[in-house]
Amino acid sequence: MSRQILCTVGTSLLTNRDDRPWSGWNPRGGTPLPDPEVVDSWLKAADAAAASAETNTLARLDLAETDTLVFLHSDTPEGRFCAERLQAFYAPTVRETFLERIGKLGYGAAHFTSGLKALVDAAIRRVHQARQRGMQTIFCATGGFKAEIAFLNLMGALLEIEVVYIHELHRELVRLPRLPLTWDAEFVARHADFFRWIDEEPRKSIQVESWLNNRPELRPLV
Repeated sequence: MSRQILCTVGTSLLTNRDDRPWSGWNPRGGTPLPDPEVVDSWLKAADAAAASAETNTLARLDLAETDTLVFLHSDTPEGRFCAERLQAFYAPTVRETFLERIGKLGYGAAHFTSGLKALVDAAIRRVHQARQRGMQTIFCATGGFKAEIAFLNLMGALLEIEVVYIHELHRELVRLPRLPLTWDAEFVARHADFFRWIDEEPRKSIQVESWLNNRPELRPLV
């Protein structure tokens, strides 16, 4: 069975310190992003285990020509840069590669929760698309913010999807155990009228608040 691998992307490709030409790059110092061609050239000869968190994990998944890679990156210039470089590196070895920007997922705390919700939305959408095509999905949760890893692990448990991870000091891939969790179907049934209503068309906040005042248990979902 062909696989779809959803891989969260961080900035270790830029921030790992060794002999890479841009070593010492720091987003807080206003340092410009390195030349993409320089990064692409360096990656071709680099040790996958040391190049980045993402390459360290993917190197142990035995990628095949029938695999599809989806790089989920933050809503930041450096997040997109790293995802683009990884896409360029892996494109010749797999069937398809895609970039998925997770809106509002960045360094600002004000929008971070919205960013995590966007991550869930993007991952579930990709999982459904893969299942329609008869593909197996794997979550590669090594790069990116720690909260992303936590959310992907939870989704893996709920959707029965394997989650793989590797720490920089590990030699072998860790396959996270599936937790005994299920959706509360009764909760959905009790509030079916609300879910139908909010799904029909965009609703104004004041309209939604009238529901939430009477059913506060729905607030975390909105």
